Amino acid sequence: MIKINIISGKIDCGKTTKLFQLYVEKNLGDGFLLRKSYDNEIYVGQQLVRLSTGESKPFSFRKGATHLDNNLADTYKNYSFTKEGFYFAEKIVMELLENNVEPIFIDEIGPLELQGKGFYDIFLLILKSQKEVFVVIRDSCVAQVIEKFHFQNYKVINIEG
Repeated sequence: MIKINIISGKIDCGKTTKLFQLYVEKNLGDGFLLRKSYDNEIYVGQQLVRLSTGESKPFSFRKGATHLDNNLADTYKNYSFTKEGFYFAEKIVMELLENNVEPIFIDEIGPLELQGKGFYDIFLLILKSQKEVFVVIRDSCVAQVIEKFHFQNYKVINIEG
């Protein structure tokens, strides 16, 4: 039986922090989170960070924050996403599935995945593996994600903030 733990809340309410706290508390599993990046105290994007090692890769940039050249994978509103970040996430998930690691921690599933982009394919693989997963989903996307991915056995952890 699939066990899906949704960490939900508004933008900037502490969802990623809660994901990390749960990873530390469980002292099991692995996955990745998205850490905010700043340049002179100005928010410029995110780094994708592997939980178990702290290794990170550039993941997203606000438009105008940097020039991505041939590293551009996708865009959404005023964000550009790197191929390097998506490849790194895929590598992490494939390794976890091959090594039978659980739970798997994912930050985050949202608008891109609802369009069949972003982490869509690797999230499907995680769900098919029937491993326990902790996933961050913005509150405005929860119902759509539950419907799109046909969640059956899930619980929602709401973050107020």
